[in-house]
Amino acid sequence: MTKAADLIEALLARKPGRLILERRSGMPYAWGIWMRARRVDGMPFDDAQLVTHMQTLPPRPAPAAARPPSFLQALRQLWWQQWDPPPRDERPLRWLAALASFLIHVLFLLLLICVVAV
Repeated sequence: MTKAADLIEALLARKPGRLILERRSGMPYAWGIWMRARRVDGMPFDDAQLVTHMQTLPPRPAPAAARPPSFLQALRQLWWQQWDPPPRDERPLRWLAALASFLIHVLFLLLLICVVAV
């Protein structure tokens, strides 16, 4: 039977002595090609221009003060932390899962009734 040590030894024997490096960049093969082919989106900017632009913008309005939760809302937040309604794109899937679960439970109940009746 082949042992793990034998497999590791065979893989290490196939490993090249040194990595194949690209001449232009000195990086492993294809890394330099990938780095040169990347599209550069950023461009340099002057900090002073940014600061002056930010100072010309009107100030943002202060956020409205949030009302403290009622007693029941506070209890719900404690019991169901980070509970939010499901996102709109997940709702059909959740309804389908609930329906499938209900049907499986009904079938299991019918199976139990059949077993007890026989």
